[in-house]
Amino acid sequence: TDDIIKRVETLATRTPDSDPEKPDLLFRIAELYAEKTRGYSMQAGAMDQKIFEAEQRKDAGGASRLRSEQETMRRSEKENLLLAAKWYIQVTENPKFRNFQRMDEVLFYLAYMLQQVKRDDDARKFFLRLVKEYPQSRFVPEAYLSFGEYYFAKGEMENAKAFYDMVLGLKAQLRSLETLGKPVVAAINGAALGGGWEL
Repeated sequence: TDDIIKRVETLATRTPDSDPEKPDLLFRIAELYAEKTRGYSMQAGAMDQKIFEAEQRKDAGGASRLRSEQETMRRSEKENLLLAAKWYIQVTENPKFRNFQRMDEVLFYLAYMLQQVKRDDDARKFFLRLVKEYPQSRFVPEAYLSFGEYYFAKGEMENAKAFYDMVLGLKAQLRSLETLGKPVVAAINGAALGGGWEL
């Protein structure tokens, strides 16, 4: 993966912003770093069982070594997540890429990643842009849910309920397809996440 990232980064650096392929190259780089992030996350999570087993055996040294390895993986996970976010931001902040056909996807993934590193204020900025600029995006329900959880955590129940109701309203549309009484087929051009996965 590292070799692929280097090659695509070199190609992106040499590609002018005026080239319609440029935002897609940046998006691909971000996705490659996101893939590395998920890999480190899975490896770190798998260490939990090994640490538990070492502790059950009273192997304090082994458990300490495993926790150290796990912490290294967690750091690598965060480093790659921030690198992915950096490349996503290059897409969102360049006016020349405003018409990039996957911009809603970029905004969603960027906001999601910022949430993972507790940069909630920054995440909400991109969720809000997603909702305002791409109201028909399949990622909008997830953005509404994020706002609902934010206000719920702050104890602002009326605001939280308003966003939860928006999510439920969108879910009701999907539910109407489920209970239609006849077969329904959906063709999805892209990743099946959120409502797309439910379809």
